[in-house]
Amino acid sequence: MFVTPHFWLFALSVFLINITPGATFLAVGSNAVTKGVRAGIFTAIGADCALLIYAFLCWAGLSAVITRSPTAFNIIKYAGAAYLFYCAVKAFLQKPFDISTVNKKGNAGHFKKGFLVNMLNPFTPVLFLTLIPQFITAGYGSDTVLYLGLWICFSALMVNLLWAFLFGFAGKYLISKPAFWKWQGMVTGLLFLYLAIRFAIR
Repeated sequence: MFVTPHFWLFALSVFLINITPGATFLAVGSNAVTKGVRAGIFTAIGADCALLIYAFLCWAGLSAVITRSPTAFNIIKYAGAAYLFYCAVKAFLQKPFDISTVNKKGNAGHFKKGFLVNMLNPFTPVLFLTLIPQFITAGYGSDTVLYLGLWICFSALMVNLLWAFLFGFAGKYLISKPAFWKWQGMVTGLLFLYLAIRFAIR
């Protein structure tokens, strides 16, 4: 049975993580700007397929750990709070997106590029293993882990498709507006910090 308190807070946390510029953002954004919306879309789909793999791995592994070791569960929960604090610092310190720092050559396999970016990103499994336990209640059903993992995948796909269209049509304009990225980073960082403190003292 799918049971989790404050699902809206989980959805907000996932959304904030997904909109924070990272490896997938760079892959989707650079492909969309340099090769068009279609390239960005296929990159986003590829990245999400990698997330789906991690979601099912998390469902199989995390459920076993939590049901057998309360200590491991608490360790993971506090690691999640630390990860959110790291995300806050990263958001505060982020620099304006610079397309010149990305390899523009790439290859024709946009889907493959997106898939490998997420599959080989060491922070991808950390996201699943640290965030999901924050929203699991005592006596939860193991399917809760899977549903929350699938929500991460769904949210990521929606955000990355948005980046694909945004950068495909207006990317060059936004890249020339560093103020946009400055304020986006500050707001996102403050929200991450709030969530980290909330989880740490809960």
